[in-house]
Amino acid sequence: MALKSLAGLKPVLKQEEVKVDEISEGDTIIIREMSSRRMSNYQKAIKMWPDFPVEHMLIACMVDEDGNPIANHEDALSISEMMPIEVSNRLMEACRNVNESIFTSSASKKK
Repeated sequence: MALKSLAGLKPVLKQEEVKVDEISEGDTIIIREMSSRRMSNYQKAIKMWPDFPVEHMLIACMVDEDGNPIANHEDALSISEMMPIEVSNRLMEACRNVNESIFTSSASKKK
């Protein structure tokens, strides 16, 4: 049966929790698949602040338990200065996992 309305639907987005003991003992950061709106915001941020592509990807994917962003794109510089590379690498791996189609389509375009 075809949907009659998209109103009230809850997003079904993949997510992973990543341990971040280096910055907060015992805590995790949730990495969620980007919605089309978040992808659009990410693309705008990359154009405005091109020096921080990793940080913008993380910002686009990091959420709290309710799905709300835990950082905004203006925070890219401070995130790049405070986050240990080990944490950033683990978070980016989770971003790649939950946004697999984005990374797969980007890789196929480069060939």
